[in-house]
Amino acid sequence: MKKDSKIIFFHGYGSSGTGSNTGKMLSKEFGENVISCPTYNYCNAVDTNEYLTSFVLNIVNEYEDVLFVGHSLGGFWANRMSEIFQKKALLINPSLDPVSDLARYSDVDLNSFKEFYIDTQTATKIIVVGTQDEVIPFKKYFSKWENKYTVYMDPKMTHRVSEISSIKYALKKLKKL
Repeated sequence: MKKDSKIIFFHGYGSSGTGSNTGKMLSKEFGENVISCPTYNYCNAVDTNEYLTSFVLNIVNEYEDVLFVGHSLGGFWANRMSEIFQKKALLINPSLDPVSDLARYSDVDLNSFKEFYIDTQTATKIIVVGTQDEVIPFKKYFSKWENKYTVYMDPKMTHRVSEISSIKYALKKLKKL
């Protein structure tokens, strides 16, 4: 018999599963036993895809209800895993085009990301964007997102999630869908 529910949080570039403030806020809000925050190699998509697919498969096999949450580059991985496993996802200030968004970082193998882009959107997803995001300006991508996702805009949020309230409404909405 499968256990009730699990949230898998995917961190962004330069962070880790245990070091992300958003992951910490989610753990505090929902409990550490409900949240899994894997640390992955954010510089190489081939390694990351292999690791995360295996990690997620183990959780999907164990839990009835799995929700993906991803911040920034983690939004790319949450989106991908959501499509592979057909689970709901919350994407926070997502980098859905990491080749473009990560070009400024010399340690990232940009070409490794190209084969992992997802063109179709069949799983239920919500995007939360901070209109003050200085890292991934939502206006750059909004026209690509508006017909594929439900998008909520937080007029106070920057790239970092400073308050759980910025994403709590979207999480509740996803749980009901």
